[in-house]
Amino acid sequence: MADSNPQEFSNIEEQRPGNIIKKQFVLLVAGWCFITLLAMGFDMWNTWEKGKKAGILQARVALEKDMAYRQWNADSGGLYAKVGDKVQPNEFLNNVERDIHGDDGEFLTLVNHAFMTKQVFHISSEQDGITGNITSLRPLLAANSPDEWERKALNAFETGIDEYAEFETIEEKRYIRLMKPLYVEQGCLRCHASQGYLIGDLIGGINARVPLGEMQAIYKKHLLTVYLLYLGVWLVGLAGLGFGARRLGGQLEKQVGIEQAIQDLKLSLDRIDDSVFMFDTNNLELFYANSGAQRLLGMESSELIGETLPEMLAEDARSELYTFLAYCYKGERSTSTFESSFSNRQGEFIPVEIHIAYVIPRENSERFLVIVRDISERKQAEKENESMQTQLLHAQKLESVGQLASGIAHEINTPAQFTSSNIEFIAEAVEDIRTMVNELQAAVDQKPVDKDTLENLLEESDWQYLDEELPAAINQSRDGVGRISSIVRAMKDFSHPGTRSKDPNDLNHLIETTVTVSRNEWKYVSNVETNLDPDMPMVPCLKDELSQVILNLIINAAHAIGSQYKDGDEIAEKGVITITSKNLELYAEIRVTDSGCGIPEHVRPRVFDPFFTTKDVGQGSGQGLAICKDVIEKKHGGSLIFETEIDVGTTFIITLPLNAGESD
Repeated sequence: MADSNPQEFSNIEEQRPGNIIKKQFVLLVAGWCFITLLAMGFDMWNTWEKGKKAGILQARVALEKDMAYRQWNADSGGLYAKVGDKVQPNEFLNNVERDIHGDDGEFLTLVNHAFMTKQVFHISSEQDGITGNITSLRPLLAANSPDEWERKALNAFETGIDEYAEFETIEEKRYIRLMKPLYVEQGCLRCHASQGYLIGDLIGGINARVPLGEMQAIYKKHLLTVYLLYLGVWLVGLAGLGFGARRLGGQLEKQVGIEQAIQDLKLSLDRIDDSVFMFDTNNLELFYANSGAQRLLGMESSELIGETLPEMLAEDARSELYTFLAYCYKGERSTSTFESSFSNRQGEFIPVEIHIAYVIPRENSERFLVIVRDISERKQAEKENESMQTQLLHAQKLESVGQLASGIAHEINTPAQFTSSNIEFIAEAVEDIRTMVNELQAAVDQKPVDKDTLENLLEESDWQYLDEELPAAINQSRDGVGRISSIVRAMKDFSHPGTRSKDPNDLNHLIETTVTVSRNEWKYVSNVETNLDPDMPMVPCLKDELSQVILNLIINAAHAIGSQYKDGDEIAEKGVITITSKNLELYAEIRVTDSGCGIPEHVRPRVFDPFFTTKDVGQGSGQGLAICKDVIEKKHGGSLIFETEIDVGTTFIITLPLNAGESD
């Protein structure tokens, strides 16, 4: 093998995507650091300049205020003040009435503008730390001689500038010093005429020294904020550059391995149990089917390619497909899920769940992705579950019948007893009448019967009593038999198994029947009032299951009222259970209202939970309301809700669709 050229190898390494990205990343990081530092430096410089301007402005305001006081004093010719420790006669004031005595005899001396300014400076230094003074290159007092900075400022005024400012540090404290020139005015000549000054000559300057401690604190705080801000921006920028570099590198790596990814995706699709199809959006022809689709239909991929989606669906699902396509082409929907069946090679229909999606994997590439799942086992399980639930409901109904049997026997026993007593009374009465008739017949056969004989016979047979009581006994017996027949008929209607289809039923009759068979459950604690809509149409429903729901609600209402009384307590006033039905045009509504204690706040969220009950052990399984909700909402497409108020009562509200199609 020929030796490789190290230079060529180096060039190849440099051209690798990873190395190119690294070099660009380093340059970008360096540039970002430079820009960040430059921006931070400019921000710091700008902040300092603003601080300087603020300090100068503060000093300027202080000087202008003092100069305004000075000007006012000069224009006023000075003012007289009481002589004391702080105010003494000015020895330089000549040719004026310097000292006077006030009306009250106090000794006053004239304070000119220069002396007043000095006093103001003294007060200001004590209040806010701002100090100042008036100085001159030719001072009258040695104490007013300029220091080095003041001398430099006064010399600068000779050149014509109108303000001189500098920063200085005194005992590790920063100050801003500002001086403005003072020119000779008429009032100045009182003291300075002897020095040869003329009006308009530069006589000196007035300056102020402003401490910058507060400004420095603000500046340092701002610097810390700037440092943190730019550090954050710098770090975010680095993170962004790093993220961008990683993303770009990742995209290059993805580009290199894209074909492998496609192959892996195909293998993955072939390994899943669901069937995956892809159809062209223009002609709905199949152009891809995974291995799951081939297993489901028992056909090879080559046999499936070219089949159209409508041909593969059962007829009952084609309308669903066309509806979805119409919405899809309008841009209103992009997915749909429905159940149908597929026909395999043997012509067998397989129940499936179909999920269809309109996808655009890339520009100008539209397709329908269809995922089909075999739900044969699920359908079988649902069928078994429905059968089991039906058996459970029927068992619960039989249990209810068993629980009601003793009460119904008692309800039948009472009219049966007085009917039996009436029959015995009628039998005895008939025997008395027969005896009377036989005696009357014998009397007639022997001789003509006179009035006294007849009256004696009637009195002996107690005919007046029989004439009054016999009709009443017969009517009472007739009522008793009718009541027994009503109870037996209601029990028969209630316990008779209904059909598995929703047939039209008389809802009001269903309610009345259930009230009758449950009478023994509620009659001791409440009265039942019904207000049934006479215009209620026939309602499509599962008769036996709906009657069980109404029975559960009535019994629960009776228990809610009875729970207010302890065992053995005498019920002073019965509660009320109100049952109403109402035609709401599209729905039928049933309300079962009790005057019980209401449902506590913490119980309400769990009222319809399976196996949840507030009753004592052995008095309830907690399945009643859960089954009621399932029957009304899942099997009838209606709703079951409740309204409750503590110490007022509870109302359960059933709504049932009047259109059989809506309840399916």
